[in-house]
Amino acid sequence: MKISFQVVLIAIVLVVLPPTPWQLSAADEPDPILKPLLDVGKPVSLTDLETDPVPVEQNAAEVLETLADAIKLFDNRLARASQDAESDEEFDAALVLTSRLLSERYPDLVPALRGAAKRKIYRAGHDSSLPPQEWMASVMNELGPIRTVARILNGHAKMSLADQDTDAAALDAIALMQWSEHVAKQPCLISFLVSTVLLDNAMELAADCLYQEKLSDSVRGQLIEAVKNNSFRKSFAGSVDSERAFGISSINALRAQGVPMPGELAAYLKLISDFDQIAGRPFGFAKEPPETESLFARSVWPALTGGLAALRRSQAKSNAVLILAAWQDAGANHDTQIDALPVANSIKLDPFDGSTMKLLWDEKGVSIYSVGENLIDDQGSLMERVDIGISP
Repeated sequence: MKISFQVVLIAIVLVVLPPTPWQLSAADEPDPILKPLLDVGKPVSLTDLETDPVPVEQNAAEVLETLADAIKLFDNRLARASQDAESDEEFDAALVLTSRLLSERYPDLVPALRGAAKRKIYRAGHDSSLPPQEWMASVMNELGPIRTVARILNGHAKMSLADQDTDAAALDAIALMQWSEHVAKQPCLISFLVSTVLLDNAMELAADCLYQEKLSDSVRGQLIEAVKNNSFRKSFAGSVDSERAFGISSINALRAQGVPMPGELAAYLKLISDFDQIAGRPFGFAKEPPETESLFARSVWPALTGGLAALRRSQAKSNAVLILAAWQDAGANHDTQIDALPVANSIKLDPFDGSTMKLLWDEKGVSIYSVGENLIDDQGSLMERVDIGISP
């Protein structure tokens, strides 16, 4: 996962300059330019991103602590097993092999991860008294174990599919969606980007399970509901809010260390506001940055647009899974078109260009996809990832 240039820029400047106080004290008056944000309850500092502690039994993060040894062992075993892999297929073979070995040694690992995913809260806890670059490093560090959790669940699901245990694979896909939601609620766009990777894996698994058409009615219903109820659009908005708070704190830190920042805060807030207008639309994404003389504001734009493109990809994948389920429920007739299916118009909508999602039938079965970022129907070219969707 690439770190945004914004983070790199801030880290370089703050490492070079000596540490100085950067947060406002309780007696300080906030910058008047922040008043519109404060009036609607938006966070404007790292302190505002602090959350109240939660009981241990409600916190999914506590479960990861108890499973740390097994999670680390899986990571090490997978690294060794996949070191010579030269293709996705070879990596998947190494992933399944590692999953079999760990399932024998830690048979309770996957059930524990599924159970933790069902907890309503994931609270890692980040110290807002840290300087911004150290605070961001702590956020990124907390994402490491969850990446391994995703690989464990993904590997177990692929193993289960190979063993014809489709229900088990679907339960892993559901757990991955739940972990994705936990990650998406963590601060800043880097967390949201990691959450979309988990969600992408979950949607691929969900599609594989549906294509096999061997799910029990109960588990199939749970799988479809999990896809329907995903709140990634709301989570993206929260990620942008927390990213803005991080940016404001970073500007304050640079000012406190003597870096001239004339007009930077106003330019930064305007850029985020302009972006919010784009991201609030039901479809589309942003490429060209708005005109601004602010280096800081320009450096943020790639992270924002990357997050929005990831959101659109997640929407496209989830729409495709729900359309596949509806298409199967309608009789899996290759003459059936998306417009005729009993799903909400928001599900039929291509999140990239606002057209209708595409359905393509061939000898392998049905593919469902979006036109993707190039806005061109490449006839379901999913392997090259120019179209975004699912196929058998």
